Amino acid sequence: MTPETRNLLGREQFALMPKSAAVVNDARGAIIDIDALYDALRDEHIAAAGLDVLPVEPPVEPIPKLLRAYRRASRGSKGGSSSPRIRPG
Repeated sequence: MTPETRNLLGREQFALMPKSAAVVNDARGAIIDIDALYDALRDEHIAAAGLDVLPVEPPVEPIPKLLRAYRRASRGSKGGSSSPRIRPG
């Protein structure tokens, strides 16, 4: 990871994407500003995200908002849905 590639995708880039966009990262976790991704999903500015990596693995405190929301949604989903919806709160 270099300073040029850290947070390569952030608020500005997500704002340029269509609302139907799906963000996928299977490269380096820190390439995406995960808090900006959380906000874009929460605000329904982008449709979906698929992450195979996180900025810090394993995650440490403070746990990113996106991961906390995913865990909360996963616990509450019936039938073990693999794609919980991110909601504020």
